Amino acid sequence: MSHLKTVVEVTFEDEDGKEARDRYFLLHWGLKYDMIADSYQNLVPVHYTVAICQHIKSGVIETFLPEQLRVEGINLKE
Repeated sequence: MSHLKTVVEVTFEDEDGKEARDRYFLLHWGLKYDMIADSYQNLVPVHYTVAICQHIKSGVIETFLPEQLRVEGINLKE
């Protein structure tokens, strides 16, 4: 059975605060919930769309904001 996986390049800050890029499989989209302070310092619930991705080499699952992704193509896995 074959599986298609979308390969994306993700841009992020590394441990030194420098821009880094790496390749991930895009698994699916999800929501991240958070609380932010409005102009009156009241906490307001918000949610963000996030990409749930798996690092191609290590297999680690991470989330990223959509603007951090660039689709590279499709990888066919047997």
